[in-house]
Amino acid sequence: MEDPPNRSKLFSMASDLDPQFQEGDEFFQQGLALSKQGRWKEALNAYKESLRVNPGNIQTYFNLGLCITS
Repeated sequence: MEDPPNRSKLFSMASDLDPQFQEGDEFFQQGLALSKQGRWKEALNAYKESLRVNPGNIQTYFNLGLCITS
């Protein structure tokens, strides 16, 4: 599937919304990096692991949704 031109921008914006939940969450950071590279399946797994560790991170749910629709 072709990456829409604004998808990378969405991931960048999402990473800035609530940094409190992302600090120390290596799985979220890994998912973010993989998403920016278009490696959706790997990012999906990283975000799922992030939710296991930190289920209250709304950003992770948002990014997970973007991966699923990609």
